[in-house]
Amino acid sequence: MDTINSWIPGSEESQFSIQNLPFGIFSVGSNQKRVGIAIGEQIVDMAVVSALELIKDPPIDHQVFHNDTLNSFIALGKTTTNEIRFKVQKWLSENQSPFKEHDHILVDQSEATIHLPLQVGDYTDFYSSLEHATNVGKMFRGPENPLLPNWKHIPVAYHPP
Repeated sequence: MDTINSWIPGSEESQFSIQNLPFGIFSVGSNQKRVGIAIGEQIVDMAVVSALELIKDPPIDHQVFHNDTLNSFIALGKTTTNEIRFKVQKWLSENQSPFKEHDHILVDQSEATIHLPLQVGDYTDFYSSLEHATNVGKMFRGPENPLLPNWKHIPVAYHPP
């Protein structure tokens, strides 16, 4: 397996190395929230990448990079989102990268505000530990009988309001 290295200083030591390029939502100052990818202490501004028309394939609606959540980007599917991540990974490792021609593609994380990346519509939560189930059970059934009889035998879930 070939080792991939980035030309971004310090990125190999960072939790956001070239092997870990997480998508997220960020803003700078009063500017609009938009999609970015963390690398080292930087963020690749995907709205700028989109405006420069660097991503031509796969064909997508580039508005997804200007949204304030990742929901519509994720809806493109894993094949498409992986393809875009691999393109960015390639550009972050190439000496002749188009990113080097446009210094405004990279934003210092220290200048950015990171936002909740998804709009969560609905979910079910599970009591994942004895302590969690006991603490919640005390609120509903009192300290003398906090656990439901089936808790140790089947997963118990609840739907938050």
